[in-house]
Amino acid sequence: SERKAGEEALRESERRFRETADLLPQTVYECDLAGNLTFANRAAFVEFGYPSDALSTGVNLRDLIAPEDWERGQEAIATIYRGTPLQGQEYTVRRRDGSRFPALSYAAPILRDGQPVGLRGIIVSITQQRRAEEQTRDSRRVAWTLLDATPDIALLVDVDGIIRGANAAAAAGLGLTVAETVGRHVADIVPSPGKVRMLERLAEAIATGQPLAAETQQGDRTYVDRVHPVVDDAGKVTGLAVFCQDVTDLRRAHDAIRLATVGQLASGVAHAFNNLLAAIMQQAERAAISRRP
Repeated sequence: SERKAGEEALRESERRFRETADLLPQTVYECDLAGNLTFANRAAFVEFGYPSDALSTGVNLRDLIAPEDWERGQEAIATIYRGTPLQGQEYTVRRRDGSRFPALSYAAPILRDGQPVGLRGIIVSITQQRRAEEQTRDSRRVAWTLLDATPDIALLVDVDGIIRGANAAAAAGLGLTVAETVGRHVADIVPSPGKVRMLERLAEAIATGQPLAAETQQGDRTYVDRVHPVVDDAGKVTGLAVFCQDVTDLRRAHDAIRLATVGQLASGVAHAFNNLLAAIMQQAERAAISRRP
């Protein structure tokens, strides 16, 4: 009959769905209105540490979501049943042994005759993503700690000229905190005499992808500015690392050493010349004495 054919088609569709779900590396599940799991793919049992016959003894969504997130999870389920889709909700979920990991949940209602009878969803672990993010944060902390140890100004600027990072020396030079420095446009902090040239160097570094260096004079101080492009994996410039070093005292020290060296050399030459001249004069006197009658 038509009814039996429809039921057979439904069973076939569900069989194909479950076979396909078993091929996925993410957790795929179905549950009834009470949250009791009625289906879970192979990845779910591996990820959450349950035996393959666990559904026969009963597993509820509440068993999978951390207690502190369960109330929020219930609100999300109710929202989905009311017809409002929610995608990519983040929860802390827990395995059978109590260990936890962060995950994103994607779910939709299972409908029968237009009415919800349960949920079908996917749980995606974002553990690796979180670890990568933490490693990135650690790397940035180490980098800025090293940069804070130098008296040179260091800035991280995006391609629009907005400061995305600054070391302590940069903030101190502006009379601001690091938090107050970040978010400003680089044009707001460069002194007027060198502002146009600095902006031109930034634009050139973005356009060419090549590092640049230039010496600038501000009053009686001499600075060396260096601009290094920051590129992504595709080689596209995504920002600039800008360094400014005050080399005034270093140049003065070099000049003083050079002058002292020249003075010492001149003194040494004069001393040697005097010794030679004295020797010549002595020889001349001896020669004169020997010729006397």
